[in-house]
Amino acid sequence: MNKESPPKRQSIRFKPDENTLVYIKKLGDSESSNIDSIGLVYSEASKGFGCLTLKDNVPKQGEDCLVKVGDLPARKAKVAYSIAIDEDSFKLGFEYL
Repeated sequence: MNKESPPKRQSIRFKPDENTLVYIKKLGDSESSNIDSIGLVYSEASKGFGCLTLKDNVPKQGEDCLVKVGDLPARKAKVAYSIAIDEDSFKLGFEYL
């Protein structure tokens, strides 16, 4: 968990469609085909997106994941930042690979 401020934005962000969800699957050791986390997308850009998620099975900063944002096809992404909001929720930033 990184308590530093998020990195500076390198592309223009825009608001996603209302109630856009992201389905997150960690890549690597896990053999399971289950989704690890679901988050609510609060910003999008051509290079990535930001979301809010609950603490259960949250990917760590630098971890590679497979993400499906709304109606878009699934893509590989890396966790750019992970900030704890409180004891139950996280703010995550993803960069598409």
